[in-house]
Amino acid sequence: MGSLLEEPEFPKLISAYREAIQRRYSKTNLSKYPRFSPIPEERVDLLVRYFLELLYPEYEGRKKLDGAFTSLAGFIHSPPKV
Repeated sequence: MGSLLEEPEFPKLISAYREAIQRRYSKTNLSKYPRFSPIPEERVDLLVRYFLELLYPEYEGRKKLDGAFTSLAGFIHSPPKV
């Protein structure tokens, strides 16, 4: 069984997920929920950037991020390396 990153549709999935985040937290969409109106637009933009840049980066960034987690897993599963 291969990695999810190797699936040919995975880049499209990442792109679609990033677009969904941008739509979900757009000013237009958030205006439908009055209880969120006290949250400053700058705060929402900061959180969206955080998710898009650090948690759900574009495909190439995602490959690097997954590689870092794989490397970290090697240490977690092998205490003598620590």
